[in-house]
Amino acid sequence: RPEFDALRVDFHSFSGGAAMAEEVLERGDVLGLSGMITFQKADNVREVLPLTPRDRLLVETDAPYLAPAPYRGRPNRPAYVIEVLDRLARELGHEIGEVARMTTDNFFRTFPRAAALDAAL
Repeated sequence: RPEFDALRVDFHSFSGGAAMAEEVLERGDVLGLSGMITFQKADNVREVLPLTPRDRLLVETDAPYLAPAPYRGRPNRPAYVIEVLDRLARELGHEIGEVARMTTDNFFRTFPRAAALDAAL
């Protein structure tokens, strides 16, 4: 439907692999990366990184699920998003601060109402 064309979607806790990522990205949507990026066998999550424009990446928790390594098996907490950010930075070959700024900017672009609220504070 045309009225939805301008909407950007966050594919929360993305785990779809390369083929799905290509389709999602072609539509202009963003990929939300959760604790799965830190799982040893989650190559399907990491394989999408070379395909994904840097302005389409978000980091997120899925609390209380999908706690990142080294917290697997425990309830997830929002504070653990730093582990997701750290792994993403290492995968991209960038400093963690740079990736933190990038994903924060991506968040505010994806969710403009949050940006307006942040500016009002």
